[in-house]
Amino acid sequence: MTRGYAKRRGLDIENNQKSNFLITISKLTSNQTITKPVKLKVSKIKRFSNSLLSRNKTNNYFENIQSKLIAQKNGYDDALMLNESDKICCCSSSNIFFVKKNKIFTPPINDGALDGTVRRFLIEKKKVEVRSISLNNLSSVSEIFLTNSIGLRPVSKINNRSFKNGPITEKITEYLNKLGI
Repeated sequence: MTRGYAKRRGLDIENNQKSNFLITISKLTSNQTITKPVKLKVSKIKRFSNSLLSRNKTNNYFENIQSKLIAQKNGYDDALMLNESDKICCCSSSNIFFVKKNKIFTPPINDGALDGTVRRFLIEKKKVEVRSISLNNLSSVSEIFLTNSIGLRPVSKINNRSFKNGPITEKITEYLNKLGI
């Protein structure tokens, strides 16, 4: 959604201005790389937890795109985004989930996480709890996975620390697959 076309230049919004909606669709091809484990590089670009951009899906993905590009140039698949307090938020285009003692956690919106549709669904179905997590807490985590509207991907690495795809990730994958997600 954009604010639409204005008769005048600038940021002022005119009373009779009509918003524009842009929807794009593309066919999702069956591709095994969708389920391939992901290697994450912690981004030096921070998400600000009180920013409206971190809480809304917008066309302004510049920081996410740059973070992912830098991660890929360093041999990783995606970027792990932290907020200004070094709390984990999300990845460049995915929500992140952590398994600890057979419970699943995801960062809260007020830490800068985007309220993705699969994330919200899993929280509403009581499959996931919301809790802040920092990089220091990763030593107690047994599994990590990502979700977005395309599906779920296990995380195999964050910087130099490795993780294994485990039974909880597999169970959530099966649950989402049965629902067509």
